[in-house]
Amino acid sequence: MTPPHPLISYGTPATIDESSQTKTHIRGLVKRALGDCSNETGLTRVSGGSGRSEQNRRVFFKPHNYRVYYDFNISGFVVDLKDPGVRGLGGVGYKLINSGHDHSFKSFMGCRIVVRRKTIEINNRISVERWHPIALSGDVQAQFERIIVEKDSQCLRVLQSFVERFGGSSDEVVVNVHSENKLMGEDAIDRIPLKMKFHTDSVKKVYNEKNVEFDTPAEAANYLENRALERFSPVIVEQLEAIRVAVMSPVKSFVTPLESLKMDVRVFPDDVLERESEVLRLSDDDRVEFTDWLFDEFGGVSNA
Repeated sequence: MTPPHPLISYGTPATIDESSQTKTHIRGLVKRALGDCSNETGLTRVSGGSGRSEQNRRVFFKPHNYRVYYDFNISGFVVDLKDPGVRGLGGVGYKLINSGHDHSFKSFMGCRIVVRRKTIEINNRISVERWHPIALSGDVQAQFERIIVEKDSQCLRVLQSFVERFGGSSDEVVVNVHSENKLMGEDAIDRIPLKMKFHTDSVKKVYNEKNVEFDTPAEAANYLENRALERFSPVIVEQLEAIRVAVMSPVKSFVTPLESLKMDVRVFPDDVLERESEVLRLSDDDRVEFTDWLFDEFGGVSNA
């Protein structure tokens, strides 16, 4: 049995020194900045007629028309047309489609199923109108993953029950997955005029509804994470500037006095003259290294 297919794949940042004090400090400040901002950011409430709420920090996601395609071997697959549960009222709604080549089951355990020559399609219609809340103050990717894993698990259980009842076989290998991934309740989406329609490579709005559809759950999750970074970026920039000043200060422990001095010298010789007292506090070896660095950097000579 294969596990549910992976939902989201992210790139990995360039490798940097894991032991760096600066890196650790940046992580802490950014994490705190994001947490503070997310608790203060008001988003549009989407529950009917309730207006806006400054404390609302959720948007809503629906994997509409969620379909999983598995491998399927029709050997041993049999539909008993005399069974009242196959065609009758309250049954699975069986019929042949596509000129008799494919077998359609309108409702089997809450799903629509189509059996083809080498694949079986499970259209997950369990709680089909449900909108899943996504907390922007939490791990957005993890929340999307939980929703998709739940959908996949439901489809797999339906497949197993279907084979047990009607025969055929499957190695439970996922061949393909499709869904229209709707988002609503997010600031920018709410501002789109109701009647506006558009269609791009990754997102579309084709109905007079207060939502948009992304091609994949990954793109929907990435959109929300990028929007969060846009909202929080002023605070992050402010914190990073504070870190930069701290790193450049010789009284801080992030870098040595020599390295701090190098980072502070941008114009030669003016910056060196302004920092004469810092140069004089360097050890003899550091002064020699500083002089060599000035030659390499500016082609000039320090009088220190």
